[in-house]
Amino acid sequence: MDLIVSTIVLSLLIHFFDKYLKEKAINGVYQLYIAFSKNEELKKNKENFREILSLKKELNSTSSQDEFAKWARLSRKYEKLNQEWERQSTIVQRFQETFKKFISVLLWILTRGFRFYIQYKHSKTPVFFLPAFLLPSWALWFLSLPRSKYGSVSLTVWNFAVQKTISAFL
Repeated sequence: MDLIVSTIVLSLLIHFFDKYLKEKAINGVYQLYIAFSKNEELKKNKENFREILSLKKELNSTSSQDEFAKWARLSRKYEKLNQEWERQSTIVQRFQETFKKFISVLLWILTRGFRFYIQYKHSKTPVFFLPAFLLPSWALWFLSLPRSKYGSVSLTVWNFAVQKTISAFL
């Protein structure tokens, strides 16, 4: 009974984490990385973005007719900085995608790895037994795969059934 309930609870937790918390966790880890990173490209990109915003604000407050020389100088500087920022942004965006994929794979390994560990540890333990007259012999054999006793439902099959049921209803 303990294995039945713990499998259901673990599957529910993994499903809710994947559905509702995974993206927030990945973004949170990325934000932490940015905050404590010594990556020069990330810092330079952030500084250029702040400078672009301040230049845009100053450019909008300058009249193009009354102060044309100042406006033209700011406009050239803004365009040059904007092009550099766009070039850097593609590099930073590629890095961000790679970093998020890495964290996503790591989270997948942690959540699914724990489930696989439990399945391996209890692979010979039957979750529950079925009466022999209920199903044909080949079905009883199949439900006991990979290493459980004949006539029982193995943890692997039970995990699969619980996961499919949870994903169908939630």
